[in-house]
Amino acid sequence: MRIPEELRIVTHPLSLGDPERARAAKRGEVIHLALSLLSSPPSRRELETALRRALSLLGEDHGAWDLEALLRPLEALFRVPEVRAWFEAEAYPELEVVDGEGGLHRIDRVVLSGDGVEVIEYKVGQREPWHRGQVKGYVELLRGVFPRREVKGWLVYVDEGVVLAV
Repeated sequence: MRIPEELRIVTHPLSLGDPERARAAKRGEVIHLALSLLSSPPSRRELETALRRALSLLGEDHGAWDLEALLRPLEALFRVPEVRAWFEAEAYPELEVVDGEGGLHRIDRVVLSGDGVEVIEYKVGQREPWHRGQVKGYVELLRGVFPRREVKGWLVYVDEGVVLAV
């Protein structure tokens, strides 16, 4: 389904400027949404379905996207043992948490396992210095929610297929 241009809602400030950066931001949204739709380590077909659904939910023209280019980094990502384990465990994708000042934070994936909690933040594109601080903030938030559990944070660089402890 394609949303008429006059009804489209701008969801990212980058879409007001450089079209290349806007496209990269939209790609990140598509990948994040597709990952949130998965509840177990997916097959290639399940990944394709999640990507197609994400494109539809975001009102994107499927023909404007190279599905294979979207699939490649995700397939590689699911070959990383930690990532597969996070999709086999009890998890909460896109978990919204309100901080003490009323600020809303959306954590990409929170995994509960035994007496631990793992905070997973996906990043698409290049690494930025502020990424670590973002995850550290999420870890602190969840320590308040789960005071009796050990909370660990992870950055997942989708395009690199790299998982980093924070």
